[in-house]
Amino acid sequence: MELVTVLRQDSFRSALARLAEGSSVGITLRDAEGHVLFSEGCDRGGEGRPGLSRPLEFLGKRVGSLELHPWWQVQGEELRALAHAIGQIVEDRLYTEHEIASLAAELAGRYEEIHLLSRITETLGSVFDVQQVSKIALEFALKAVPAQRASLLVVDETEGTLRIVAQRGIPEEVAQQTRIRPGEGICGWVFEKGEPLLVEDISRLQHLRPAPVPQGRYATNSFLSVPLVATPLQIRGRKMGVLNLADRVDGKPFTTSDLKTLTTIASVTAIALHNCHLVEQAKAAERLRRELEIAKNIQRSLLPKYWPEIPGGQLAGLYLPAQTIGGDYYDFYHDETELLSMVVADVSGHDIGAALLMIEARSAIRSEMSRWRDPAEILHGTNRALYEDLESGGLFISAFCARLDPSTWTLEYANAGHCWPIWVDGRSGEVRRLDAEGMIIGIWPEVNFEKREVQLQPQDIVLMFTDGVSEAKSPAGEPFGEERLGTLVSTYRQEEPWRLTQILRDALRSFTGNAEFVDDITVVVLKRL
Repeated sequence: MELVTVLRQDSFRSALARLAEGSSVGITLRDAEGHVLFSEGCDRGGEGRPGLSRPLEFLGKRVGSLELHPWWQVQGEELRALAHAIGQIVEDRLYTEHEIASLAAELAGRYEEIHLLSRITETLGSVFDVQQVSKIALEFALKAVPAQRASLLVVDETEGTLRIVAQRGIPEEVAQQTRIRPGEGICGWVFEKGEPLLVEDISRLQHLRPAPVPQGRYATNSFLSVPLVATPLQIRGRKMGVLNLADRVDGKPFTTSDLKTLTTIASVTAIALHNCHLVEQAKAAERLRRELEIAKNIQRSLLPKYWPEIPGGQLAGLYLPAQTIGGDYYDFYHDETELLSMVVADVSGHDIGAALLMIEARSAIRSEMSRWRDPAEILHGTNRALYEDLESGGLFISAFCARLDPSTWTLEYANAGHCWPIWVDGRSGEVRRLDAEGMIIGIWPEVNFEKREVQLQPQDIVLMFTDGVSEAKSPAGEPFGEERLGTLVSTYRQEEPWRLTQILRDALRSFTGNAEFVDDITVVVLKRL
């Protein structure tokens, strides 16, 4: 089966075009010689972006390739997932067309059946909704094998049961309430075994437990039940559901010919249902990417736009966002007495919920900074204000809070389960820690924090940071560590704060091998001149 044959179908080309639009990528299909057979969406700016190429195979032979060109920063695992999903859809279509061709050769005399199967493949190939696929498949099944009762059940992976998605001759309320476990009755047995079942006399199956159906429930005793098994090698026989027919319109028992026809329809339907799942997974990945982008924008909007000026000192910072959304946050507050409050915090979680909580945390901390000069009181009030929201969301916040009096260079501070800042003696280079005891915010409703203070001498440096710095890992898995961080600050203590942040940035990138950071990198450097 050649790729060009499949791409002659307008409905499939249209479906690929919709996939390109919905997945925010340009799609190019080439044959085995590299000739372009299909291209959609590459004029949106994606052709010049780094993309991903995936070979297309059929029956162990390479028949072409798929190229994806992202319209924006769709990359990494997300781009590979899209390539896998779209590539498998194309390969599944090749497999389906191959089955139709094989069946046509075997049943050349059954034109009407072949025509029906061709139509169902053509129709389902452009539908990616489980409900619609199920209804269309059931209609085609009843045209091929007329019956008074029919049902198509799809596995609900959340419940682990089969539920009716489309039916004929079954009351709607019964269909909505029906749930069948694998191995339960005829339908559950067929699904569990993955084998079709032709029953000429249903009364002979009363040994199944529970009994398949009450005797006398159907007009005839004949029954057809076929598993929906997606058969391409890449899917490895994934079971999607069951298709059932009962009570032939002519009152006769179902035949082996009926079973063969229904089995073929079921195979095409199973592939279409599997494709629905692939498309939904791709859409879910895109929704997640957009949510994370929103969260990152929220996070960046919270960071200060400028660094406060300090008489007799300097302040600088570094923020390097992770590939996924992190929870780092820092802020400053000047009161009317020119005392400078500062906070470095880390909200747990890596999703939009954590980013939204960061907005609430920023508001609460600023409110407490305006009320209190004591860093311990600021953290105490913040914990009281945020506890209920943090507890209900299963989140917490670590934070270091300090207040500097520039007239004396006295630094008061308190800590809520955060990394202890590094304090470097500007003359000797000795590295110390600004240690203070305190519980993480959000664990208990009432928490008291220890307040401490130090007197900073000329050239002294205080470096506040989040655990993304100390926990950054080398390709071998070794953490950067606080000891290495302290040594670096001590070595370059003569540098201005802004320059020190650049040195640290380069050191981290070199240490990690320029890999993407798994957590945000946040550093605030305070130096007395």
